[in-house]
Amino acid sequence: MIVLWIAASFARVPVTPPPEKVETVGDGVTLARPGDKAEAGDEPEPNMSSESAMDAWAIALVRQNDRRADLAAADVLLADYAPVIADCAGKAAVAVGTATTVRVAFSTTNGVMSATAAKGATGPLADCVVTTLHKKGSGAAFHPVGGAQEKGGSNGSIDQVWTFTYTGPAARVPTTAIDVERSVAGVRLGSPAADMREGSVLRTVRSVQTWYRVLDDNLRFMGVPANLSFLAHPDHGVVGARIRVDGDSNVFRVKESLKARFGAPKYDSIYQAWYWRGEQVVYVAQAVPDSTQVEYLVLDGPAALASGVAKLLPGDRRAADATTDKRLPKVLVDD
Repeated sequence: MIVLWIAASFARVPVTPPPEKVETVGDGVTLARPGDKAEAGDEPEPNMSSESAMDAWAIALVRQNDRRADLAAADVLLADYAPVIADCAGKAAVAVGTATTVRVAFSTTNGVMSATAAKGATGPLADCVVTTLHKKGSGAAFHPVGGAQEKGGSNGSIDQVWTFTYTGPAARVPTTAIDVERSVAGVRLGSPAADMREGSVLRTVRSVQTWYRVLDDNLRFMGVPANLSFLAHPDHGVVGARIRVDGDSNVFRVKESLKARFGAPKYDSIYQAWYWRGEQVVYVAQAVPDSTQVEYLVLDGPAALASGVAKLLPGDRRAADATTDKRLPKVLVDD
């Protein structure tokens, strides 16, 4: 009995296996992929372990959490492209219910996607997916190095085979490149802030909340180290994201990546900011005073105006409307 009791005391708690399939519903296209081992249950704390074993376990948990977040972000990002794929599929007379498999990978240096039809996957739907995604720049925000970086080790790159299923015409097809992506690091514009994974409120200004996620402490935006937070409103959900990048070389890389995706930006002399505007989504690049940082704002334009996050957007003001305040509203500036 004593031997059995000791064995039971030191038995490891079974880890919940990863899901067989992870499915994400997009507008006109549903995508699915096999579950990843990182999406299994957390490894239990080691029994009777040394300090080094506890450190290794803690780091492994952080890396696992980062990997989960990255996979979820990739799912949401690809779902952003669902209406474009669906529009192509409809024009190609693809039958509703048709499915195809495509391997999609994201560059860890600039977020550019590569897409190749999986073995045996042929036909117009596969062509539509590959044409839509291959060699296209994206606002990918991942955690290439997980946990305590000084300990070494890294998460695997996002390189998965997804099954894309055409479910019918999209309700709304973006007309500009900038309006395609409506998510940042897996958080979709317009979604309830309370649904944000591991999110917490940093501060509130005039009903506008700034949310922060601890898991983003080592985030890279299009391959560049970045600080990320989100702007949300009780009635409008997440209305934008604030992405801060430090250093001339990093700022240059992000700006060049955005130019490759959206074309040359325009300059608003009143706000003193570079910007790219679609019908709904707006990117604003504004230097942070007394620093080497640039902050990139990704906004749902109509929601930003309706929520009070912005009174006007870059490009809306004329020189004759200038006031002594040449900066964005206070809610978009650090206290």
